[in-house]
Amino acid sequence: MSYKEFWWASALSRMDTRDALADVHSRLVPTGQQSIGPLVADVPPEEVTTFNLVRRLVNRRTAAGGRAIALHSRPLEGGNRRAGRKPSGCDLELAVEVGPGLWVDLALQAKKYLPHSGSYRGWSPIQNSNLIQWATSNGNRTPGMLLYNTESQPFASPGSTTSVLGACCTQPKRCHGWRWPGAKGQEWSLPDCRTPMAVSLVLDQTSMRGLTNPTPGQLADVALPLECIFCPSAPLVTTSAPSWALTLLESQVHKSSTEVLERGDDGAPEHSGDSSASAYSVVLSLGDQETTDT
Repeated sequence: MSYKEFWWASALSRMDTRDALADVHSRLVPTGQQSIGPLVADVPPEEVTTFNLVRRLVNRRTAAGGRAIALHSRPLEGGNRRAGRKPSGCDLELAVEVGPGLWVDLALQAKKYLPHSGSYRGWSPIQNSNLIQWATSNGNRTPGMLLYNTESQPFASPGSTTSVLGACCTQPKRCHGWRWPGAKGQEWSLPDCRTPMAVSLVLDQTSMRGLTNPTPGQLADVALPLECIFCPSAPLVTTSAPSWALTLLESQVHKSSTEVLERGDDGAPEHSGDSSASAYSVVLSLGDQETTDT
């Protein structure tokens, strides 16, 4: 099942962030009489983490015999005032078949945790309200926040535990970085307390609309690990295959690696020369053999 693939992608995101914090620094804006702003250890840009997450999920799903597709989507996030298109606030559209014929359909805004500020900077009620409205009017998808975390407190490094991901039904959560699910003799079942903790979800609309630049502590009761979308106890809305996902799965766009593709507002693939957007549409479904065996 795809649970292990999501766990694996999150685990590699944790290591990407760990290595960046160890080796990469960013220069902040100077203040007062400073001629050069202070240096701080920095995490990868959201666009980089999102790209790597999508790449790993799609590659791993395909290697496992399932069906997967990822493509550049229309630059929906900021909207287009001249065309009258309202902003979606969406960085990632993610449709995942979590069981035979059972899907979750997510419209997600990505934010990264900044250890030097202790918060998810850029979390905006206005942007999140745009996302909620857009998700409702475009297929009634589940809107949410896709959060990129670090090993800094109140999160945990491998071997340590924390209750900061309190929306999960298993507490406390233990940060785990070895003996991954799917290894020989190590198949895991959900719920499980072991998680990379690097990528989490918030689907609570009250928090999305009511908070600005929240800390992990403010989200502790509503955040859960990304891989928990496969747990039967997860607070997720499941549906049949979304029409936009079926459109992509039935198309031939995955056979073209030289064209930049985007998806129109109505779900139909379109051609475009604009590759400036960082948003993605992703579809991950079970393979025929998996559907038969489950």
